[in-house]
Amino acid sequence: GGGSSGGGGVGGGGSRGGGGGGDNDAAFDGADLAPSPAEDALARRVFVIFRRLTTPHEPGSPLTPQQQGALLYDKWLLDLPKVLDICVLFGGENHAAVASLLSDMMQLQPRYGRDLTEGGAATTRNLEEMADRLVGAAVDTERGGVPPEARDD
Repeated sequence: GGGSSGGGGVGGGGSRGGGGGGDNDAAFDGADLAPSPAEDALARRVFVIFRRLTTPHEPGSPLTPQQQGALLYDKWLLDLPKVLDICVLFGGENHAAVASLLSDMMQLQPRYGRDLTEGGAATTRNLEEMADRLVGAAVDTERGGVPPEARDD
């Protein structure tokens, strides 16, 4: 068998969250975020599919590891957003299984390393730009920003 979805589960993203819906203004306690048995089973199956896609020498496969890696990459079966989703959804309680999947993915297709490096650099640039904008807005006292004597910078 493959990994279990753990606490991240398919339903953990907040789409099932409470509060703010119509007349129900009760405080949100997060109790309904636990995945149902059906969601947990689905998450397990999704992980197993990705695990099998990245397993070199899958029994009965007519593909060489090089062909398998090329198909994964060229047909976009795995890309940076999917890899990040796999890490977030399954990595919390299944670190070893996700690490093994990532290791096998990199072994099958080293070009993913470049994608991860470029994606990380782009994310860093975007976060820095947003931080600069936030700081600029905070110090822009002409538009209601925080006055210098009240700032902690």
